[in-house]
Amino acid sequence: MSVLATLALVKALHVVFMSAWFAGMFFLGRMVIYLAEAITAKQTDVITLMNSAIRRVTWIIVLPATLITIGLGLWLMVMTKAYTSPWFHLKMTLIFVLLGQQHYLFRIAKQLRKGEVKHRPLFLRIFNELPFFLLLGIVLTVYSRNTLSGLVAMGLLFLLVGGIFGLRAMFKKKKPTA
Repeated sequence: MSVLATLALVKALHVVFMSAWFAGMFFLGRMVIYLAEAITAKQTDVITLMNSAIRRVTWIIVLPATLITIGLGLWLMVMTKAYTSPWFHLKMTLIFVLLGQQHYLFRIAKQLRKGEVKHRPLFLRIFNELPFFLLLGIVLTVYSRNTLSGLVAMGLLFLLVGGIFGLRAMFKKKKPTA
């Protein structure tokens, strides 16, 4: 197989597994919301179903797609010497933010498996939208090969994160002072 054919194949597989990763993240975030609501409503059948579904989506879709996407991405990085370009550094920053969001989502799911609901549904719903903004920033950065497009997406991301914490502060229950 020629170098160009190999490059095309690796790029295609990278996009496929990246799509699976993001689909899994969107689905996992939605299931976490449903589980939190089921725990609050004490719906034991739904709790059992959601815990099982979260475990399967995590181990069968999200983690394998994450690892394969990263592996193929590293292969592409070396093949194309992308690490020498400024846009690539922005892309990697957004990917690290995505990995952080994924880790935090896994932590929330673990807390929910223990029956602990530490976040309001509104926070979880807004938090579930974070991968979309990361996807936007990554795709715009990669396909335009331009850091400005990614920076615009990052600006949207920071507005979203600021909004999440702002809403969280607004709706947080105030404890009575003695």
